[in-house]
Amino acid sequence: MPGLGLSACVLLAACADIGGIASHRLPVDARQLDGGEALGGHTAADGTPLSVAGWPQAQWWSGFGDTQLDALIARAVAGNPHLKAAQDRVDSARAATEAAEDVLGPGVDAEGLSRRLRYSSNHIFPAPLGGGEYWENQLNLKFIYNFDIWGGDRQAVEAALGRQRASELEARAARLALESAVVRAYVDYSLACALHEELEAEVEQRRQIIDLTRRLREAGLVADLQLSQVQAQLPLLHARLDASESAIEQSRYALAALAGEGPGAGEMLGTPALSLEAALDLPQAAPAVLIGRRPDVVAQRWRVEAAGHGVEAMRTRFYPNFDLHGLIGLQALSFNKLLQPDSAAWELGPAFTLPYFRGEELRARLHGSTAQFDLAVDAYDAAVIGALHEAADALSARRGAEAQNRDTRDAVDAAQRAYDQAHEGFEAGLTGYLDVLQAQTALFTAREALVRSSAARLQTQAALMQALGGGFDEQLEAQTQAAHSTPVDATPEHAS
Repeated sequence: MPGLGLSACVLLAACADIGGIASHRLPVDARQLDGGEALGGHTAADGTPLSVAGWPQAQWWSGFGDTQLDALIARAVAGNPHLKAAQDRVDSARAATEAAEDVLGPGVDAEGLSRRLRYSSNHIFPAPLGGGEYWENQLNLKFIYNFDIWGGDRQAVEAALGRQRASELEARAARLALESAVVRAYVDYSLACALHEELEAEVEQRRQIIDLTRRLREAGLVADLQLSQVQAQLPLLHARLDASESAIEQSRYALAALAGEGPGAGEMLGTPALSLEAALDLPQAAPAVLIGRRPDVVAQRWRVEAAGHGVEAMRTRFYPNFDLHGLIGLQALSFNKLLQPDSAAWELGPAFTLPYFRGEELRARLHGSTAQFDLAVDAYDAAVIGALHEAADALSARRGAEAQNRDTRDAVDAAQRAYDQAHEGFEAGLTGYLDVLQAQTALFTAREALVRSSAARLQTQAALMQALGGGFDEQLEAQTQAAHSTPVDATPEHAS
């Protein structure tokens, strides 16, 4: 027993001094940040909080009712090279996790050796070995058992698992950004097509005014100058039509690029069925809890967790440790004796690691690990604050777009009434052609503004869905990922 006590004292004395190195950061709690009225939790009439489960839906764009958009997003998810690169980073992280797990438990390695050598006459081997030339042959099976007394290797595995989960969530965030980008580009495409239709309607209406003016000229009710002035506006409208056709083509090419395809694929797109007046789901307020479900925020939370495990793994390097090493095999100085029973060889013994003399190196590495943890915490805090900012901006823009759309719709109704009155008066010879042209210009200006504000509604909806995580559910996503990777059951501890 005194021998055991002495051994324990020796081992404890061999520990390296940590030197008081510790983290100086704690992750921010998003619930403690003031989200303002825009991000406050919404309540029912009796004041009880409303659940946000199921909102928004994961495929939120399906509410726009355009199957071509649905197909485009599916093609983009399958073919976009940036999304493939994100998945490649996931595969790399999974490989790192597998490598970390391989360190746990027993390890086995096989080796074969065959070499020609000469033993020195002045070394430990007497003649005839000393001074002779021989073939050395070995067939060995080596093994090592890592006891991992302090759990450092297990902590390293947990750190690798955290980085793997973070990379999976970052890939999910990249997918959400891509889905939002496709929706926005498709809204631009729909806007370009709608503006083109408005211009075609304006051209047709201008032609009708020209025909009416020509008839009135034949009847002697207007002068040639008035007819020329009406006709002079038509080429300008045709020029705007040409520009709108170019905008449609460019929108198609942008969608093809997002899908990871060539411009020819964009040329195959049909007229969008997306209704710019589609009803949009929007809660009275978006609770800040949705911010914590954003995949990029959750990814940063896992980065903090991984860095925390990295610190713990580094701390265990300050303590003594030992592994069990062994070898069994065949060794001989000639080929014909290698497989004989007398050629058997083995060895077995512990290997001790006493870090006392590596204190400076270990403290530097622990300092680096702690700094990485603090950096991960700062990145998480920045992600949370940035997410709150983006969500507040998106909600403000979304509500502003709705208000602008309502006001613009009222302006269109007023402009339509003014045009109808001017046109009826012109046909009856009671108003001049300038009144009709001014009323028509005001009407189409208002209609164009309505088309643009309607598209802005959908654009802000796409931005809002991305800002609130696009219906991402970490538990459901983890279940999906479990079929392809090592499952991660723990909730990040350092970021809770």
